[in-house]
Amino acid sequence: MPLSSEPMFKHILIMGRPGVGKTTLIQRIAIEIKTLKPSWTVTGFWTSEIRQNGRRIGFNIHTLNGHQGILARLSDQRFKSKFRVGKYSVDIKDLEEIAVPILYRNTDLLIIDELGKMELFSNKFKEAVKFAFIKQPKVIATIPYYENPFLSSIKNQPNIQLWELVRSNQEELFEEIMSCVLVSR
Repeated sequence: MPLSSEPMFKHILIMGRPGVGKTTLIQRIAIEIKTLKPSWTVTGFWTSEIRQNGRRIGFNIHTLNGHQGILARLSDQRFKSKFRVGKYSVDIKDLEEIAVPILYRNTDLLIIDELGKMELFSNKFKEAVKFAFIKQPKVIATIPYYENPFLSSIKNQPNIQLWELVRSNQEELFEEIMSCVLVSR
């Protein structure tokens, strides 16, 4: 069940702890919508771990149309940034060049994974997210549990439906979100 009960929502936020499957769910939704509604324009991006020898060394950004860039890497002499989350340096340049333009494109459905600490270092990204939640017909985005003023401003909009993903409700949530997206458009 959704955490908010706004009957006339436009946008869906999927909240969950790290590793619960938010990215997998949002990718699955995008693929299914593209299959069921081939006339729809579906655009967006997701993030993935970069692994080397079984060890996570960073995160990439992937667009639904096949572009890729670096979101963050382990901080070292070759990769440094003033923006850091834990042991990772965040590359807002790739975020702003690859993900931000997507948020402004005309689309039937916009997928955002995620509105997280790394992405929120970019003011251009935050402005594009605000634009998307006002102008796009439908946005599905993932968010973390932690609170900050920007996330609160998005979550508290009247046209948002907030869902919580846990391991035990992955299939149920997929079915319910698909039903909401297909019925409401």
